Amino acid sequence: MATNVSATTAKGSFASPSTSPRRGDVLVVDDDDFVRHALKRLLITDGRECVAAASVEDAQQLLALHAPALVITDLNLGGKLTGIDLIAWMRRSPRLAAVPAMLMTGDDPDETRVRLDDAGLRDVEILAKPFERGALTRLLGRVPA
Repeated sequence: MATNVSATTAKGSFASPSTSPRRGDVLVVDDDDFVRHALKRLLITDGRECVAAASVEDAQQLLALHAPALVITDLNLGGKLTGIDLIAWMRRSPRLAAVPAMLMTGDDPDETRVRLDDAGLRDVEILAKPFERGALTRLLGRVPA
């Protein structure tokens, strides 16, 4: 099974392990090709370096190499593991625990908040789909990335 990891950025790629995040460096995780590439393009246009992954497993491979300034992940990623699973995994890693995360979802935001709270992820922002660029920009302004 081929992985669908896009480790290139507007300015290069993750070449070696890194523990210090760079300002504006974002990992996008979404199983939908269109959403993943559109969000990546929006973030790059906004002046942020961006990498993308299609699954939790692909994101974990990228996170093993580099701690980004921010992770934006979809909730439902088409497999057994969800965006909540990815963020919970990050919080258990001493190197990734402090990386801010944002969860995108088309599900009910109140139910999603309960799921995040139950997982101990009260600090995770929710970005309700569909969203406009302004909503993303406002949330990005609130996240210390």
